[in-house]
Formats: sequence, C-alpha cells, structure tokens
Amino acid sequence: MKKSILIFTCLIILLFSSALFAEDKHPIDIEEEKCLNKDLTTAGMANCSYEAREKWDKELNRYYKLLFTVLNEQKKAKLKESQLAWIKFRDLEFENIENMYPQDASMYIPIRQSDKSDIVKQRALQLKAYYEALKER
Repeated sequence: MKKSILIFTCLIILLFSSALFAEDKHPIDIEEEKCLNKDLTTAGMANCSYEAREKWDKELNRYYKLLFTVLNEQKKAKLKESQLAWIKFRDLEFENIENMYPQDASMYIPIRQSDKSDIVKQRALQLKAYYEALKER
C-alpha cells in the first residue's frame, strides 16, 4: 500500500512539474517540438529548425519595432547600431557554424540549422526582455 501511494505521489509530482515547464515554453518552441516529432528524418528535422528560425526572426523584428515605440531618439540610434552589429555577428556565426561541422555527414545538417535558430532566438528574447522592462516604466 505504501509503495502504491509513493508511486502515485511521484506520478502526480511528475505530471504537475511537466505541466509547469510546458507553460514556460515559447509557442515557437512548442511548434518546433511538434514538427520534430512528426518527421524524424534529417531533412524533416532541418526544416523544422529552419521554420523555427524564420519565426524567431519575425519575433525579433516585432520586438525591434516595438522598442522603437518606447525609446527616445538617442536610444533608438544606439539600438540600431547594436542591431547592425548583431546582424554582422549573426552572419559570421552562421558561417562559423557551417565550418565547424563536417559537411560530408548529413546528421549535422539539422544540428547546424538548430544552432542558427538558437542564435536568432536568443536575440529575439533579448529584445523582448528590453521591451517588457521599458514598457512597464
């Protein structure tokens, strides 16, 4: 009996904690996971990450534009300068990613796409955090 209660308690905790973590996931991440679960081929996984990167890029641009609505001219100029530097970094890092993984092994194709998506995601979330901090003032 005690063993059954312990197992049941652990199961409830596991279900509750997974529900909590699921709420923390961004909708783009959830969509990407669903996509990845549908197609486990190399091309399918690469396409899922590529599509996620495109969505993160739209999210990035959305928050970049929103930031312009809450910044003064001086801060807009700094944000623009920062974004242009980030674009240079992104492009160089994308090249670096292509060079780091072997080109003759197809298993690295989705890894490269995922790494590129992560870079864009990080910037999108950074711009979102800036905007949310500023709009609350």
